[in-house]
Amino acid sequence: MKSKGLIFTGMGFELVGVVLAGLYIGQKLDEIYGWGGLGVAGMIFLSTGGWIYHLIILLKRFMDEQQEQQQQQQKEPQ
Repeated sequence: MKSKGLIFTGMGFELVGVVLAGLYIGQKLDEIYGWGGLGVAGMIFLSTGGWIYHLIILLKRFMDEQQEQQQQQQKEPQ
């Protein structure tokens, strides 16, 4: 991860895309099965939940890399 700031900046756009995709798929499910809006609500909920899970994984990876860098800096002779 070279430019970590850009990753987190792009996540806002990613969230918008995920919600719009959930909205579209949910509308199609409502049209096919006649669920009256439950498809939209469910897909937005599921897609946002998946995005949050993805965010947690990225944050954990970012924190682990940062911790490794700090440990390496402490080991280096000054």
